[in-house]
Amino acid sequence: MTVKAARLIDILDMIDFMTTYHRLESISIEEVSNALDMRHNDISAYLNLLSKHGKIEWCDETSRNQVRLSPDGYITLQHIQDVQSRRFAIALNA
Repeated sequence: MTVKAARLIDILDMIDFMTTYHRLESISIEEVSNALDMRHNDISAYLNLLSKHGKIEWCDETSRNQVRLSPDGYITLQHIQDVQSRRFAIALNA
């Protein structure tokens, strides 16, 4: 469980760093996975783990998933379909 908690912190820290330091409004899961040397499926699995323990809520709206991070802010996962591939953008909102 300690390894899982450390990985969750790594993911959230990287999202925070990439959006705050680089002043980005959105980043892709691929960018986070490359920075952390993780597969994007693993990142989704960790976000699902947070969801199971009541730390975040998944909300489906049309073609996107929204993840609420309690209690401060929320992370929005928007499903974007490109012609060649599917891409997930993460927007960090305060």
